[in-house]
Amino acid sequence: MNQISHLQPTGEHSPSLLTPLMVFLGIMMMLLEGCFGGPRWPKAADIQDDKTAFAERPHYEPPGLEASPLRRENWHHDGRTLDVSYLTPRPEGHYPLILYFPGLGEDAAAGELWRSAWVAAGYAVLTLQATPDRDATRHLNVDDRQDLRMIAHPRFTREASRQRLLDVHYVLQECQRLSHQGDVDFKKADDQRLIVAGYDLGAQTAALLAGEQHQGAQEKVEMAPVMAAILLSPHVDLAAGGLESRYDKINTPLLIVTGTEDHDPYGMSSPSLRTAIFKQSPPGQKYLLMLDYGLHRQLAGKSLMEPDPETQEQDESPLPDEAVEANTKGHSGHRSGPPSGGHPAAGSMMFPEPRFNPRHYGQQLAAIETTMVAFLDATIKHSPKANQWLSSDSTAWLGKIAVLQHR
Repeated sequence: MNQISHLQPTGEHSPSLLTPLMVFLGIMMMLLEGCFGGPRWPKAADIQDDKTAFAERPHYEPPGLEASPLRRENWHHDGRTLDVSYLTPRPEGHYPLILYFPGLGEDAAAGELWRSAWVAAGYAVLTLQATPDRDATRHLNVDDRQDLRMIAHPRFTREASRQRLLDVHYVLQECQRLSHQGDVDFKKADDQRLIVAGYDLGAQTAALLAGEQHQGAQEKVEMAPVMAAILLSPHVDLAAGGLESRYDKINTPLLIVTGTEDHDPYGMSSPSLRTAIFKQSPPGQKYLLMLDYGLHRQLAGKSLMEPDPETQEQDESPLPDEAVEANTKGHSGHRSGPPSGGHPAAGSMMFPEPRFNPRHYGQQLAAIETTMVAFLDATIKHSPKANQWLSSDSTAWLGKIAVLQHR
């Protein structure tokens, strides 16, 4: 002990050299942790807890109606099979009808979070997806990035859009037929108060029904005027041209929901482009909810009770490619490959964006639900309380997780 206590620091072990060395080693450990460990993708249970806790803060709340059992059927039209689901509030009533169009590769059970929120707020929801669009990506795996792009591109074309508009025409006629025949559930749907909503590929259909001009895709759909539209991760195609006038006829109230990292898995659009509809459409009840570090997959409204093979509820599950930087160009920069979003993952795992907070994922889901319901109640039911929340009260509640703009 005495010998040790009398040892003096030498130049080899001096604090002046150890301190920079320790700092350097600490930085290297953090970088390695970013590569191989880093922030973890939150478990579904944690997302639900964050979502619930955030929603307990005072905010705009719908009546919370109980839903009737989900109806799921196949309807046939012009040689096509349509995957259809229908959900209504359980109490008797005549509820505004929301037509919801899922993303590519999703079925008619998709968007469970959004559909549940709408029904609880007093809206009937009919979800429509043609089986070719539903099944298009089911055979792909994580190595099929190029195949995914090849499959996706034709489905965003004018002819494909035209066919989906014909499907909408048929579905609305079928809803009216069932209602006139006395179907208890379909008698609840008020198709004269019609709302369109869609995610990803479905957002393109909803935008066309709301008034977007897509030369060659316009198919006259005999239906009541659309009273409001919700576009989740809308598709904006620069190659189609006419961006400055394409949205001139969207006079209906419009809510666009996107995020700063809303990269689609097909490499067809980008976060900066998705705001074009908000900026270029005529002013008046136009809203944009921008999620800070919001991801494409987040906007699908996937049920938190449904297993997600991409996240694998395990402690070792890293953040998906969509939640990390793909190169050194920084936040919202160009990516070397399309990220995941309910489709085969692409891109490479690099260092997580420092600002990413896994807890915000669940909070932002609550923010999307609340904003959509307030928007619908303000525009369809003309609720002063909903208008007040949209115009001012939402700012403090959303805090740093999102920004709500209107024009």
